[in-house]
Amino acid sequence: QAKREAEAYIAESRSKLTETLARRTRQAEQKIGQAEAAAVKEVRATATEIAIAAATQLAGDAMKGAKGASLIDESIEAVKARLN
Repeated sequence: QAKREAEAYIAESRSKLTETLARRTRQAEQKIGQAEAAAVKEVRATATEIAIAAATQLAGDAMKGAKGASLIDESIEAVKARLN
């Protein structure tokens, strides 16, 4: 009888261990998925910031000198035309 009880205890322990390992594996996979999603979001945000900074720099460079003055004058005339 003691042998049967020991075998039953071993079987139950193995079953519980298998369940625990499966649960922890799922949890780890979820955490990895969340970390990947956060990394993608961070990369996209950084890429957006870089694009905005580059566009700002390019727009600022385009507004310098005679060409910039010409663009400003054209923009003012366009606004005046739309308002009238």
